[in-house]
Amino acid sequence: MSKLRVISFIFILIFMFAIFSSMLISCNSQKPESPESSQTAEEINEAGTEQEQTASEPEKTFPREIRDLGGYNFRVLIDENEGNALFYEDLTIEQEEGEVYNDALYRRNLELIEKFNVKFSSVSKEDISKDVKNIVNSGSDDYDLILPRLFTAWNLIPYCNNLMQYENLSLKESWYDQNCVENLSIDNKLYIITGDAFMKHYDGIMLMIFNKQLLADLALSDPYSLVRDGKWTLDIMGEMSKGATMDIDGNGKMDRYDRWGYVLQSDILVGMINGAGLQFMYKDENDIPYSMPNTDKMNATIDKILSFYNDYSWDCLRDGKGEDKSAFWVFPEGRALFNGIMLHYIQWQLRGVEFDFGILPFPKFDESQERYYTSTNDFHTFCYMMPKSVSDPENTAYIFDAMGFYGEKIIKPAYYDVCLTRKYTRDEESNDMLDIIFKSTSYDLGIYANFGNIAGSMRTMMEKGTNTYASTYEKQESKITNEIVKFIDNIQE
Repeated sequence: MSKLRVISFIFILIFMFAIFSSMLISCNSQKPESPESSQTAEEINEAGTEQEQTASEPEKTFPREIRDLGGYNFRVLIDENEGNALFYEDLTIEQEEGEVYNDALYRRNLELIEKFNVKFSSVSKEDISKDVKNIVNSGSDDYDLILPRLFTAWNLIPYCNNLMQYENLSLKESWYDQNCVENLSIDNKLYIITGDAFMKHYDGIMLMIFNKQLLADLALSDPYSLVRDGKWTLDIMGEMSKGATMDIDGNGKMDRYDRWGYVLQSDILVGMINGAGLQFMYKDENDIPYSMPNTDKMNATIDKILSFYNDYSWDCLRDGKGEDKSAFWVFPEGRALFNGIMLHYIQWQLRGVEFDFGILPFPKFDESQERYYTSTNDFHTFCYMMPKSVSDPENTAYIFDAMGFYGEKIIKPAYYDVCLTRKYTRDEESNDMLDIIFKSTSYDLGIYANFGNIAGSMRTMMEKGTNTYASTYEKQESKITNEIVKFIDNIQE
């Protein structure tokens, strides 16, 4: 080989080496940063996965064509009770005021007004039953929607429309509570619904709160971990309640100035039954309700609850009314470990407490129970119904569906993500608990319809600290059955 060819070959090798080195450098520059860098390989992969999920889940759009409604006035009749601070001002917000929830209501309403050319008005009255019956019997188209409490709603079903018949209601969408759709349909008809058109139905959700400082002082197990591990049960709560109870003033009796394991109002008792995975009424394969049979589990659940009620490790009174042991006073004063409560009362009663508290779902019956259940109070849970006197039900359905869609989009983040998780709760773990609670709502027909007074009699029985469930149920069974048959006959006419 000539000297010239050798030199050329050497230059070719050098050139190829330079290219190869450049490729290596380029490859290395694309590798994830080292553990000391700001982003790890795992974080990059997670970010990529999130981007893929976002790309595959486009933002929801309103499922129908946007229509100009010509300035239609959507009229709502609201069941209000001033004594319990249950106010509906959702449709009368006139301006933004710098308060997150208020401003979200205003923006949702403005979005509907501008997009659909519709306006809103509302009338609030105590006990709207008489009004609804009068306008329906007279055929007067006074209201598009009524907002009663659940215990009132049941008696208004004969005066309201079956919501399943309207094309403009997206009842399978997330802006309606799907647990409500499933639980409260009867004979494949639906008269009562809850959802994100208004947020006030969340007020009646039952849950538990606990005193974090007292829990730490007593060196008790972390209830958040128990919930996440599926081990938050009636037995565990009973043990913790007993351990917290103490006659502090030493007068030989439990009174207001002592320490209690668990305090609650008596209407929370039925929520504990639901939390154990039981209901007072079920439905058969034809969507027809039937009463809760006399089962071993019901008796065992009542026994578990009463086991730590009768030894004074908890206190149960119907209302505040100045009673010295009421939950209204005992828990806010820091003298109870647990409190059975409704979401409404956290917002209304506990904003100013000086100690930190956490939120929990009701306990399971035992660890074998598949999931947690969250009961909804019959007095404090509002729902939505459409009176039969509405002249254009599909138009009402269209507007209500839009209210729910934009409520989920605009109001719910303010109510849930901001107001609940930052203003009223005290830690991140409670946020997780709220997720569990909101997804596990349970609507018990037996509580709201209360056929034969089945739920009411059980609550009265438990207030007395006795388990006479078998005999009580036996006495009422025929009455319960007859009332169910009569109700079904009325809605099938």
